[in-house]
Amino acid sequence: MRPPSLSVIISNYNDAELLPQFLQSVVDQSVQPKEIIIIDDASTDNSVEILEEFARKHSIVKFVRNKTNQKPVICYYKIGLEMATGDFIIGLGVDDIYLPDFFKKHMEILKKHPQAGMSIGFCLIEEAGTMRLDALPPFLANEPSYIPPEKVLQAMTNKDWFIMAHTSVWRREAVKEVRGLPMELNPYLDEFTFLMLALNYGICFIPEPLAVYSVRANTFSSNHNLDQYFKFRRKQEEFMETSYADKFPPAFVEYHKKITRYREGLMHLDNWSETQKNCSKYLENALPKYNFINRIFHRLYPILSNIQKSFFKLYLFLRLGRLTWTRVTQYFHPSRKKFKTKEMPVGDIEKFIKAAQYFQNLINQEK
Repeated sequence: MRPPSLSVIISNYNDAELLPQFLQSVVDQSVQPKEIIIIDDASTDNSVEILEEFARKHSIVKFVRNKTNQKPVICYYKIGLEMATGDFIIGLGVDDIYLPDFFKKHMEILKKHPQAGMSIGFCLIEEAGTMRLDALPPFLANEPSYIPPEKVLQAMTNKDWFIMAHTSVWRREAVKEVRGLPMELNPYLDEFTFLMLALNYGICFIPEPLAVYSVRANTFSSNHNLDQYFKFRRKQEEFMETSYADKFPPAFVEYHKKITRYREGLMHLDNWSETQKNCSKYLENALPKYNFINRIFHRLYPILSNIQKSFFKLYLFLRLGRLTWTRVTQYFHPSRKKFKTKEMPVGDIEKFIKAAQYFQNLINQEK
């Protein structure tokens, strides 16, 4: 019986400066994939030159160059997926770094549990010179494990467990069976699909940091384009209740609606806080500070604004949030600060490996 195979799909647009380190992390994997499908999305920098040279050196690379920009969702889930022939697929982001045993760990556990729709591991989040783990204890499991669909549902709805997509490997046949990747849900079709895979086939869970995700200022979520965010979230809910109702248990749909509204409220509060700060700066410049009443106002305004925000946040939590035992445990966990942030030099793969070892030691202490 042949071992399962992996297709790697990569989309790039004008990220030439990131490609060398990213590509090196791919070729340095301890287990190589069946194929590496690279789609350059009409880059205008020297990305094509770098990618063509990479393709010449590695026979498993299939390089596609788009004449016009198609956007990542088309590159990954239309062009790339149609070309993929492996039993399993993964879409890699060029702004991420993959640790040497990433492919090996995923393929080993997926081979043991062929019924699983996907496998996931932990991810390190790199932002402004700090690193943090994308999860807090208690974890879903302390050893590499298969989590069946009913336990996935329970973990999501009762424990607020969240799947991080950056380290997920999908079973290609399962994606077809659930009619995954509806293009209308861009940019959330990948989230929609891995939720279906997890809820219908279960997941393989690896409690180890296997990749590094770098937060960039120009991502969809970091731009806080709330109108677009709300639009796609409502479309996602509509699909869960209509076209894909057989794939999403009603209990999950209700939970998803509630938690989505809660997160939307927090995003509104963040935007509101920024508006309040700008208003405060304007008033400081517009109102003379030598006036006694103005000085009192300048001191009271930020205090009253923070009180108002805290009240709204508390009310939002009471109406839409939930105080689960998992959340309480995470909040008061003695190692919480260690998992949430770690200042360390980052840049080359060796430093990322050391960061992963640091967090893995913390994870092992939870066993």
